[in-house]
Amino acid sequence: LCQVTKELQQEICSKRLVKTLGLRALHILDAPFLNFAWLGAGRLASGEDGWETLLGSLALANAPRSRWMLEVLSLSSLLSVGVSHETMKSNALLGSNSCDSWGWEFSPKGWVETISSQQLKSQSRQLQPLLGHGQRMILVFHLRPRNGAGALLELAVLSFNGSWHWLDLGLTHELPALTGLRPAVSVDL
Repeated sequence: LCQVTKELQQEICSKRLVKTLGLRALHILDAPFLNFAWLGAGRLASGEDGWETLLGSLALANAPRSRWMLEVLSLSSLLSVGVSHETMKSNALLGSNSCDSWGWEFSPKGWVETISSQQLKSQSRQLQPLLGHGQRMILVFHLRPRNGAGALLELAVLSFNGSWHWLDLGLTHELPALTGLRPAVSVDL
């Protein structure tokens, strides 16, 4: 799992590609882009030494909407991505009740499931196997404030297999008004 490069970011947001992806993609890709590193790991989260949870170097401010993008380079076991409170420890899993966190868990066979420390009813969705030969997968996170308090966290998948395709997963999280949230990943790739 790695941060999307500046060059790929520019390609994805080009007017030519946005016309292909549609209006919903345009709305999300128009949100301010957060560029961060993983604390203690730089741009790449590998889990090569076993399970680890990494937090992003930027806290998510209670500001206008924002987005960030992560490219999945390989997926041979479970991958959990989302947001967590900055006090989450590296040996805790995203979605566990050890710390406030919300996100999605991806399996290599194409299942995506919502996860949360709040013990809410999870939702799942079956996708095609996520990384076939020559395929690229970029996770696009969109955080937007709600009227009143809190925010809505959405996830879309941008995939490339000869041409770019946009998939809005329809699996969202309603976040309470909290400070100290950061992008997070639990990985054992």
